[in-house]
Amino acid sequence: MNPVLLAGEVVYESDTRRHKIGDGVKAWNALPYARGGDFEGSISASKVTQDATHRFVTDAEKSAWNAKAAATAATQSANGLMSAADKKKLDGIATGANAYTHPSSHPASIIAQDATHRFVTDSEKTAWNKAVSSTSVRTIVGPMTAAQYAAITPDASTLYIITD
Repeated sequence: MNPVLLAGEVVYESDTRRHKIGDGVKAWNALPYARGGDFEGSISASKVTQDATHRFVTDAEKSAWNAKAAATAATQSANGLMSAADKKKLDGIATGANAYTHPSSHPASIIAQDATHRFVTDSEKTAWNKAVSSTSVRTIVGPMTAAQYAAITPDASTLYIITD
């Protein structure tokens, strides 16, 4: 890395115990070390102010980051962006295995009927269509004599409802 330091930004090299001061233009390698830049000993981390872009990390964090999978494709024998075991499973899935096409119709045998949704047969529909319509219903109210009852001429197109 060869970053451009902000103007006035001071960066200390802990291995050389020297520092450079940024000018906002030149990259690190082009900047001279500051005169009198040697420090007496190392700088304690507690004396360094961290901010949103300058943070300390622990050895455990660095180890965890370094242990992550490489950004390479996995093979059936080597881990990468997924485990080798998952890659082997994925390779075993046939091409187009999840390409489902919903049928345009379903057989009645797969439909679940309930109290308000029932199938009827053609013969039931025919019988209902032949049934008497509400315009040919005759309601006869009250007690009837035998003669009145005998006078009713039943036919196939009239429904008689007799009530007391």
